[in-house]
Amino acid sequence: MAGNTRELANFRSGEWRTAHMDLFLSSLAINSGKIAELLEMGPAENNHTEWYDPRIKNAYFIAGKTHIADALLTYSLIWNPLNGIVERNNFLLAEVLRNQGFGTQITLITEDFARSLEAHTLSISTIIEPRWYTKLLALGFKPDPEHFGAVMKKLK
Repeated sequence: MAGNTRELANFRSGEWRTAHMDLFLSSLAINSGKIAELLEMGPAENNHTEWYDPRIKNAYFIAGKTHIADALLTYSLIWNPLNGIVERNNFLLAEVLRNQGFGTQITLITEDFARSLEAHTLSISTIIEPRWYTKLLALGFKPDPEHFGAVMKKLK
């Protein structure tokens, strides 16, 4: 996956453009509706790849992808009906990372998508990527009082 040199430099230095983060956040907001439908109706036809994950009893695993800063962000959502929590795991997987000295390291950002889906609150942990904390605050997120190093925002 070839990337634009300037974007790659921005990506490597942590200078993510607001437009890219906005795209990421809009993608989350748009997909939250699809997730709600899935949780209410069970497996359904939509633009996500979904399958039953036998390792988690009665949970559905939903995957999708979006492009940010010339890197491919793939994400998965796991819903556990026993506690009503939807967890979103983002895996920043890009050939451009491996080809530019990042080795095979995968950045994993775990987001507790909401304590319950009805809350429509997105909580993002910035422990692994602290540089995101101030960037997300600038985008309207507030510090999450329940999770150290996390920010939160109400979804539309």
